[in-house]
Formats: sequence, structure tokens, C-alpha cells
Amino acid sequence: MKNSRYLLIFIPCLLFPAAAVFGTTLLLERQYHQRFFEKYLLDGERAYVHRRLDEADASYRLALEQANSFAADDQRRVTASNGLACVLRQRGQEEESSRLEDQARTVAGLGHQTKPPCRTQAVISEPASPPSLDQAVPLQETSVPGSGSLPGGDPQALEDMRKKGRAFLLSAKLPESEKCYLAALYMCDRPGSKSSKELTICLKDLAAVYVDEARLPEARLLNERVFALNERSDPGEADAALSTIASTYVSVEDNRPGTQACLNALLEKQLCLRARVWGNNDPRTAATLLDLGVSQRLQHSFQQASRSCKKALPVLAASYGDYSPQVLRCRAELARDYLALNDFKQARLVCYQILDTADTHPDALDREHLKPVQGLSGILTKQGEFGEAAALYRRLIAIREKIQGRRNNETVANLLSLGDCYRLNKEDVRAEQPYRQALTIVSQANKADSAALLIPLTRLADLYYHQHRLAEAEKLLRQRLMIKDEGQQETSALRSRKMLSDILSQSKMGRK
Repeated sequence: MKNSRYLLIFIPCLLFPAAAVFGTTLLLERQYHQRFFEKYLLDGERAYVHRRLDEADASYRLALEQANSFAADDQRRVTASNGLACVLRQRGQEEESSRLEDQARTVAGLGHQTKPPCRTQAVISEPASPPSLDQAVPLQETSVPGSGSLPGGDPQALEDMRKKGRAFLLSAKLPESEKCYLAALYMCDRPGSKSSKELTICLKDLAAVYVDEARLPEARLLNERVFALNERSDPGEADAALSTIASTYVSVEDNRPGTQACLNALLEKQLCLRARVWGNNDPRTAATLLDLGVSQRLQHSFQQASRSCKKALPVLAASYGDYSPQVLRCRAELARDYLALNDFKQARLVCYQILDTADTHPDALDREHLKPVQGLSGILTKQGEFGEAAALYRRLIAIREKIQGRRNNETVANLLSLGDCYRLNKEDVRAEQPYRQALTIVSQANKADSAALLIPLTRLADLYYHQHRLAEAEKLLRQRLMIKDEGQQETSALRSRKMLSDILSQSKMGRK
């Protein structure tokens, strides 16, 4: 009797930990199914958006498999069934699609009394800090990607979902915004939905989220659908989609091999669209032609690039005027093409046109327009045409002073190049002034031990050394050698030490 009393106490002690372990196991298993359901469902949504139907089919089937472990009236079964049904209908499998929709309606009917929130609501209804979210219209009971309650899409529910997505986007909650826009997209991208305008808006909204998340390939795919939807019905919308795709190709985040070739193909497509809709003499067509020329030059297709820019130039001039930024940019690009083709006659002609602009419209120029002129000056120097090169450098220095001021790196480089031209042309006396001006500008902008002083100090010291102005050369060389040498200046430093050693030797001999 006594032993049986102990047994009655001991048995519950054993059963309680077992029940706790069993309960924990059930909880972990439920969390496991929930986590993988969410993953497979989102994978299916993304694949469906990009029309990868095989991948969407597989993901939705996996999501449905996880959902089958939930309660019989769980609305997640509706979500997965409707998603797979949408994919199957797109693939022409009407019979299986109808079966899944019937199955979803059965589950929805079981849970109509106490319908739990669907996946989309559970994810995006959490409170957010920005006031704009408080003013957003509450979400309707809508599943992702579709719901039996929304055949063909409910305009009010669609608008509400887009407002939520916009609010999350403005508050930089990109994952939540993506889920809202995916839900909105599925509402209007369903069998029976007829408004391409609504679909266009949803695609663009979701693409904006992907751009902010640096998911550029996905953003491009969505904008390609926008283009395909509107190519004939709304050329303006189609053109905007192509421009958006182009902007993702030229971004820093997508600087990969082959990107330039893709951009070329895209610009050619946009050129065809604009020529068909607005004509070859429209400035928008010419602007695309100029962009194509730039892209062709970056691919080293200089002959094609020069043809594109040359064709765009008269249209831009007629539309905006000879001194407009568009025309000056086109001339600068054309000059670069001619220089790359070693067509120096045409390069000279275009470069002088750019320089002549400074006489009448100096405010129209910027530093980018002057780069091909500087390139031409360097080529003329190498060809031994020192007089013309020096004249170009003098004009460049004067123009830069007007548009950039005296203290800038380009002016310093042009002054040093002008001094080099004079020395190569045996005009050492004339070389001193530009060298000294360059040294003054750099000295005023930097500390005495700055590496920026190395080149102007070396050039001027070398000039004084060869002019036998040894005391002045010695002072500059000592300052130059006090500055820590950069790797590329090692040879220059050895030469400076040799010059200083020669000067000191000559000074000793003079004192003797």
C-alpha cells in the first residue's frame, strides 16, 4: 500500500516532462512548416512575376505540401492552392486549375466562421512608425497571389494594397513593400483581369522596390513586361520603361562584362521605337542616337559611334540651338570618336568649334566638353606640332579660368603641359611662367610637404638647373626631396638627388 502511494506520486513526475517534450516537438514542427511555407510561397510569387512558370509551379507545390500539415480550415491552404491554380491556368492546364480552386473554396468554406488572417495581412499589418502608414486604408481580406473572393481583381482592394506598399516604400521597409506590391500585382495579373494600365502601374511599383534593393536584373525583367504591354498601345509608357532599364545598366552596381552590349541592344530598340512614333528628326530620337554613340565608343566601335553622333548633331542643333548642352555634349563625343580613329583633321574641326563657343557663350561650356580638346593638344605635342599645341593649351587655360576658376587640377595640368611644349620647342624662357603659375596654385591649395607639389617642383627645378640658375634650383630641389616620394616618383627622386649633388659639387669648386 505504501509503495503504491509512492507510485502514484512518481508517475505524474515522469509524465509531465514527457508532455513538455512532446509539446515542444509539436511547436518546433509547426514553426518548421510555417518557415518553409513562407519561403516556398515567396519563391513561387517571384517566379510567377517573372513568368518562370516551371519554377513557380514547383515552388507552389512545395508550399502546398507544407500547408497540408496545417489545420483543415487554415487559410494558408487557400493561398497555396490559388497560387498554383494561377500558374496552371497560365500553362493551359484548366482542369487541374479548376480542381485546385474548388479545393480552395472548400477550405475557405470550412473556415468562414473564424477565418484567420491570410499570409499577406499577417506580414504587412504590423504597425510602422511613419504617420503615412496610420492614414493608409486597411487591407481587405486578400490572399497572395489570388483569392476566390476576388475574381478578376477588386479595384478598391488593389488600391488599398498599393497604398500600403507605397507607405512601406517611403519608410524604407522594402521587404514589406515588396510583399504588398506582389499582392497588388497578383490581383490585376489574373485570368479575367483586363486593365493593362493597372498591371503597368503594379509592375512599375514593384520594379521601384527592386531598384532600391539593388536587385537590378529583377527590376529589368519587370520593366521589360511594361514595355511589352505598352509597345503598341502606349508608346510613351513603353519608352519610359526602356529608359528605366537603361538606367539600371549604366549604374555602378551592374558594371559586369557584357553589360555594355546589352545596353547597346536596348538603345537600338529604343531608337526604333522613337523613330517609329516620333520620327527621325525628333530631339528624343536624336538623344537616344547620341546615347547609343556613347555606348558604342565605350565598346571601341569608334566608326559606328562617330556615325551615330554625326547623325544626331544636326537634329539636336535644330531643336535646342548650337550652344545648348545637348549639342556641346554631342560635339565632345564626336571629337573623342575622331581622335580614337586618328582622324585629326575632323577632330581639329570639332575641337575648334567647341573652343569658339567660349568666345560667345562661355557659360554653356563645362569641364567635360574640354577633355577632347586637351586630348588633341597632347597628340599634337607628341607629333611635334608644338606651336599649335601651345596655342590650344593657352586657350584651355583661359577658358578654365572663366568656368572653373584658377585653382583646379585641370588648370595645373594644362600649365605644366604648356611649359613642356615651350621647352620641347626650345623656348625655355617662356616655360618659366606656366611652371611657376602651376607651382603657386598647388602651393596655395596644399601643405608644404604635400605630394601634389612633387611634379611642379621637379619641373621648375629642372628648368633652373639647365638655365644655370643653380641657387634657385638648389632651393627647389631641397624642398622637393623633403617630400615623401610616391612609388611612381622614384626615378624622378633619383634624378633630383643627382642634380642637387651636381649643384653642391659645383658650389664647392667655385669656393675653392
